[in-house]
Amino acid sequence: MKVFILTEGGRKVGFGHITRCSALYEAFEEKCIRPYFIVNADNSVKTLLKGKRNKIFNWLKNQNGLSNLISGSDIVVVDSYLAKNDLYRKIAGRAKLAVYLDDNKRISYPKGIVVNGAVYAEGLKYPKTEETTYLLGIKYLPVRKELWRVLRKKIRKKIKTVMITFGGDDSKNMTPKVLKYLIPEYPNLKIKVMIGKGFYGDNLRKIKALKDSNTELIYYPSAEKMKEMMFKSDVAISAGGQTLYELARVGLPTVAIAVAENQLKNTKGWQETGFINYAGWWEEKKLISRLSKELGRLVSYRARLKRSKLGRSYIDGKGPKRIVDKIIDQVVDSREYKSCIHELKDIRLRKAAEDDCFDLLAWRNHPDIRKHSFGGEEVAYPEHRRWFSQKLHDKNTKIYIAEGKELGKIGQVRFDILTSRSARVNVNLNPAFLGRGFGNRIITMGTRYFLKDNPGIKMIIAEILDENTASKRAFQKAAYVFSRNILKNGRKTCVCKYGN
Repeated sequence: MKVFILTEGGRKVGFGHITRCSALYEAFEEKCIRPYFIVNADNSVKTLLKGKRNKIFNWLKNQNGLSNLISGSDIVVVDSYLAKNDLYRKIAGRAKLAVYLDDNKRISYPKGIVVNGAVYAEGLKYPKTEETTYLLGIKYLPVRKELWRVLRKKIRKKIKTVMITFGGDDSKNMTPKVLKYLIPEYPNLKIKVMIGKGFYGDNLRKIKALKDSNTELIYYPSAEKMKEMMFKSDVAISAGGQTLYELARVGLPTVAIAVAENQLKNTKGWQETGFINYAGWWEEKKLISRLSKELGRLVSYRARLKRSKLGRSYIDGKGPKRIVDKIIDQVVDSREYKSCIHELKDIRLRKAAEDDCFDLLAWRNHPDIRKHSFGGEEVAYPEHRRWFSQKLHDKNTKIYIAEGKELGKIGQVRFDILTSRSARVNVNLNPAFLGRGFGNRIITMGTRYFLKDNPGIKMIIAEILDENTASKRAFQKAAYVFSRNILKNGRKTCVCKYGN
């Protein structure tokens, strides 16, 4: 299935569009569909797009180039504040289905699906037409994958840590203003400051100058890091954009400040739910006074507990899946999609045998596999044969081969028992099946088989090169959780754990 996601981002326009489009990208991947990002942006967005198929170019101006790219597409998702009506109509004419992410009923959209997951969306009076489907309200919020499944946050009796987050660029320089107030007013408070890719110049210099020993600057936080900081904090001071939804998902009591016109409805909507305390518009003269007042209202443990429960009650993390399910329902007759799902369901695991030796060596020595392995050199057949034979007869090693009826051998998953309670997992795919969504399926099945055969094992660890984003994503989909980063063979390595 051919899916494109068109959006914009960068230091001048912010990163919110890319963030929520990434949630849809990941939800499509869950359905065995790998989209293609087309982003009108500067180089500051490259980190956000890492591991995703993408092309950075000005699709708003180069409309001929865009038309050539999306020609014959099944689905095109558009998330833009800049595209005009005529461009939307052209896109709708090029795709089987066009999907539009909207916040404020910005234009009259052509035929397709309009998605608005804002807290106030159902109150907007969208025009009803037979050609347009509307997915409105917070149940359709495209929250990032790291927040699809979230543990219950513990609310401490006293406030010890405050998180400050004003988006990827802090265009209104609010972070130094808030720090200038907080640090002398609460000298014993720990402060976690999120520094996005768009922070630079005088704003960043002021933040660094204000920082004291209790203030930690978190540079370019990933979604996982943002979630970690939310769990470690007792209160957040935040801009009024997309981050409010993530704070609600975790259940972190928040004082919000609106820093853009398009955040006013958002903050009002959340204020009405009772989740946030609203300090006001960023230019108000008495903003800091109101911030102080609203923070004071959150000193109470009961007030924070109430807001935490309210936030979590509104966001269940299933928005991206709901959106993608609705989209696929309208193009479900796609042969490619049905074929892919059939392939995934068709996978079976069996124990490795001697005659698998040569296939495993061929996979191991393929250039696309070696570049993401700890030993990058090719392995000679005699050496591999001795190693493989030893592993097959080692009672502390279990090797499973994944294969399909029509596809043949797809990959292998190996478990090495380390202690009576722990093991390490290793996965290799047949290079012919890279990028087709098989990785997490094989990891999930292999983990289940191994634990069934070895009930005493309580924890499995995976060591993945940090640069191998596809593998990290596959393990995370299979319920492996990030533990820490280490150096292995001189290379930065991500350690993920399954179990305790």
